[in-house]
Amino acid sequence: MNWNKYFALFFFSILFFAGCEKDKETSYSPLPPPVAKPKVTDYFPLTIGSYWVYEWHEIDTNGTDKMIHIDSTIVTNDTTINQKKYAVKKNFIIENNLQQTSIGFYRDSADYIVDNYGKIWFSNTNFTDTLQVDSMYDNLITIYYKMSHKDSLISISLGNYLCYDFEEIWKIKDPHCNQNKSEHHFYTKGIGQIKDVHFFMSDCNSPRYEHRLIRYKINKEK
Repeated sequence: MNWNKYFALFFFSILFFAGCEKDKETSYSPLPPPVAKPKVTDYFPLTIGSYWVYEWHEIDTNGTDKMIHIDSTIVTNDTTINQKKYAVKKNFIIENNLQQTSIGFYRDSADYIVDNYGKIWFSNTNFTDTLQVDSMYDNLITIYYKMSHKDSLISISLGNYLCYDFEEIWKIKDPHCNQNKSEHHFYTKGIGQIKDVHFFMSDCNSPRYEHRLIRYKINKEK
């Protein structure tokens, strides 16, 4: 037996198949780009120049809907309070040809929106804890604030939006009106607050009041 012949044949077979493997193109599926974690300011924008215009509607117990006035909110500037930077939000209400103005100071604090008093007004991550508690009139009214209803579908004139609900739960100790009520503040990603639902807490038969977004502009962060 000619072993040299077999070894030579085996050697060239290996070279041949190795060459064929090299000719094959290796393809790899590209990795998907990383998904950016939503920021709390995606839902509660604080960029200077951003504004929102709302209609206030009154809905009585018969379902009659009446627009009663318009207001607007604008982030005008930022300011420093106790060595921390806050966005300044001014709210303008026009009713009966009179303008009222209120001012709030807000900042992003580790996925929470807080004001200059340390109160929490929104979170995009904590849907478990009570975020703050207030009491009024010698504890006759206690208000619990929390995030609830993570994917509420809210309809306004601008369209339909999935929203996070910042809820105020009012527990009222009143012999004439001993009932609990909730107010809701709906925020959607990329816009901010699009709708509120309010009541007069002292009135058992209060109409419902809705604060509905009709126009807005969100400036990009620099």
